[in-house]
Amino acid sequence: MSEISKQLDSLINSISLLSNASEAKQMADYMKNNFEFWGVKKPERADLFVKWKVDWKKWSLPEIEEAIKILWSIPQREAQYIAMDILKFHVKNAPESWIDLSEYLVKTKSWWDTVDLLASNLVGPLFLKFPDHRQTTAVKWIHSDHMWLRRTAILYQLKYREKTDVKQLEFFILQTAHEKEFFIKKAQGWALRTLGSQQSEWVIQFVEQNKKKLSNLCMREALKHLE
Repeated sequence: MSEISKQLDSLINSISLLSNASEAKQMADYMKNNFEFWGVKKPERADLFVKWKVDWKKWSLPEIEEAIKILWSIPQREAQYIAMDILKFHVKNAPESWIDLSEYLVKTKSWWDTVDLLASNLVGPLFLKFPDHRQTTAVKWIHSDHMWLRRTAILYQLKYREKTDVKQLEFFILQTAHEKEFFIKKAQGWALRTLGSQQSEWVIQFVEQNKKKLSNLCMREALKHLE
């Protein structure tokens, strides 16, 4: 057993000691029973994160990736939440290879609670750091058969503000405008609503010009704070 595995075993034991069956059921129900839970809420996980941050700061990039994959393999969903905390903490020093890691994480144990955070806190910063991937990997994802990769491509610019590639976002939304999938339509509207805080006139005009293509859900979300 590697040193990273030993440290994670200790961490997982600490989390499991906080298990709450009632909370676990509520959390599982909220996630449509797609995942198991220990029933450990975010404040308690945050306390553990602070306690273990000393160890995480010392890990090398290969050790971090090893830890992420171990945490992603654990049935309880809180393990994936801890993994995302670690990724967010280290993303500034992330290598280009983490773009492949991010694709693996988006496609594995996929649901909105992990995918949305991966899109904005991992993929977004990685695509700014390695901008060529915005025209290669992001475009590949929007054409992917994997719905959660398409959602990630639409959402990765959520925190870009004035750095948003509006033309690409426009293309991605129109490329997926025909889809019936709720999570795609919701992502389209969310991305437009976020852009609207910076470019409200453009968003209103875009929705008006494409109202025959966009879903009612997308348009409602896009204009929620603009009308």
